[in-house]
This record gives sequence, structure tokens and C-alpha cells, in this order.
Amino acid sequence: MNSNVLALAVAAAVSIATTSATAAVRDAPPYEAAVQQQDTGEPWRVDATVRRGMGDLRSTVDAGVAGRAIGSISGERLGELGRVIEARVGEMIACCATRETSGRHLHMVLAEMADGATLMMQGGHADARRMGLLKVVQALNLYGDLFDHSGWQPLNESIAVSAR
Repeated sequence: MNSNVLALAVAAAVSIATTSATAAVRDAPPYEAAVQQQDTGEPWRVDATVRRGMGDLRSTVDAGVAGRAIGSISGERLGELGRVIEARVGEMIACCATRETSGRHLHMVLAEMADGATLMMQGGHADARRMGLLKVVQALNLYGDLFDHSGWQPLNESIAVSAR
């Protein structure tokens, strides 16, 4: 099987896997679960919509790089994954509107992921696109540090960005 066909098959699988979750996030009521009005030093609680959306984003990234060295993923494949991530992040931003501190921090994490997805799609070199993926991975891990999401597992950040 040639690598282009394999890349398209993986992209289709990721897209199909996130379709029902996309509808669930899009149709969910706005995020209103910023129940901690002040910084207590504890992770902020999130509602089911945020947990589902962030879990789906993590799964999308994990499935997109599963079993591969980051340096071996083509720039084209990273661009495809970046498009999927960008769409999912856009849905999360649209559904998560609160002015509380936790909501602002969630938006910061989502903005970092959006920046990473843009770099994954538009980076002029495969190494730049890999940096975009690393930025998304780090933002997902930061979410796990800041928010109370039971069972959250951080992604591996110790990846070589350059294939050289």
C-alpha cells in the first residue's frame, strides 16, 4: 500500500471517529461549569461537554501519531491532522463561553492548540509542521495539569521534531 493511500485511510478513520463527537460538542449547551470563582490552587472543574471534547482532541492526536516516530510523519499527513484538530478546536471555542478565570484559561489552552494546528497545516517545512504538533501536545498536557479531568493521561512530549 503506498504511503499516500495509507495517509488518506488514517485521515478518514480519524475523521469518522470524531464525527459523532463533533455533533455532540456542537449541539451541547454552552460551557457554564466554571464553578470555582477564585483560584483555590485546585484544578478547575469542567463539565461533560469539555471533558468529551478535550478527550476527543487527545484521542485524535494520539491516533494520528500512534506507533510512529514524529520525525517519520510526513508534512502532508501533519497537515491533514492539523485540519482535523483545527475543526475540533473551533467547535470547543464556540461552545465554551465563560468570563471566569477557568474559562479564560481554557480558551488560552484552546488558542495554543489552534496556533499549533495552523502551523501543522501551513508550516513551510515538515519540521515546522512537527513543531505545530508538539505545540498541540503541550497544550493538551497543560489542560490536564490545569483542569480536573479524571483519567486524563498526558501525551509524550519527548519527541524529536527534526527528522535530521
